[in-house]
Amino acid sequence: MQGSAVLAAEKWEETYNQAIAAYKARDYGKASTLFWQSINEGNGSASAWFYLAHSKAGEGKLAEARETYQSVVKIYKDSPEAVASAGYIRALDAHTWNPGPKPGAAKPTAPGGKASAASAPTAAPAATAAAAPTAGKVEFKSRIEIIPPRDGHPAVSAQMIETIRRTISSLPPSIYKILDQGSARVFLGPNIIDKWPDALDDPKPGSAGETLAMEPGRTYGRDIYIYERSIATKGSRELGEPYSSDDIMSYFLHEVGHAVDDCLGVYSKDPGLKAAYKMDCEGLGEDTKEQLSYYMQGGDAGAAEVCAETVEMFLGGHKHDNDAVARAFRRSQAWVKAKLKI
Repeated sequence: MQGSAVLAAEKWEETYNQAIAAYKARDYGKASTLFWQSINEGNGSASAWFYLAHSKAGEGKLAEARETYQSVVKIYKDSPEAVASAGYIRALDAHTWNPGPKPGAAKPTAPGGKASAASAPTAAPAATAAAAPTAGKVEFKSRIEIIPPRDGHPAVSAQMIETIRRTISSLPPSIYKILDQGSARVFLGPNIIDKWPDALDDPKPGSAGETLAMEPGRTYGRDIYIYERSIATKGSRELGEPYSSDDIMSYFLHEVGHAVDDCLGVYSKDPGLKAAYKMDCEGLGEDTKEQLSYYMQGGDAGAAEVCAETVEMFLGGHKHDNDAVARAFRRSQAWVKAKLKI
């Protein structure tokens, strides 16, 4: 009996993987068939139903898509998929996939992955995103909202959602508690221009020649935005290939560092940290300063980036500049480690 159960699980997993491949290829009819087959073979995951609904929408079968999203809301209550499905239902009912009002002066252009209350994106929930959970009623792990695609972009993949959920579940209890009690939220989207179309050519602070549409994420106060794809070429609205799961995890952990910073009253501005950061900077050679210019931005931005990168490294992230940052900012990293007890 046990062997039969294992074989059955292997069967629906294989079918599910085939469905994901068809979905990525935008063969939505085939994806719908395979997701439904996987469910009938025993796949009871929220992701299977969620992406069955996505596939139905891709086929243009909006009534069936809405019904399936509704099933996710009822059966998998409070899950990230249920929260996202509620937003898609509202979008379908409004007959639009428009991700919300243009940000105007509220474009996400604040330096250092941060934004003041005045410059942060509008607090009004997007037309296609689920309403923000009430702080204290929904745990941080369930405060995940999906930004729907526009301009023919592929939707956020099941793999990305699972990567974020897995990464959140592996956070140290102390860090999770800070984010949970601080009402932090996570937004997952294909690219920033799916949320804010006018941000395509906005420059990325601290990175000459780069734009916000080329970066994988940004944090505004305690709202973490992670994007699965960069634009294919600068100035184009076409998206490139998705980041790897390992890259998404690392980018997410860096943004977690910014959110933790904000939840703790922006400790990156603490005089003790600033003193350690200043000493680190003064000890660097010109070549290193040029290599790590993003971490040496003016004002408070450079120190904030070092703090976020430190959290990412201590939590298991892996980015190409980790080693260089670790060597250059030893005093700053020691201060952050002591502050967060990680």
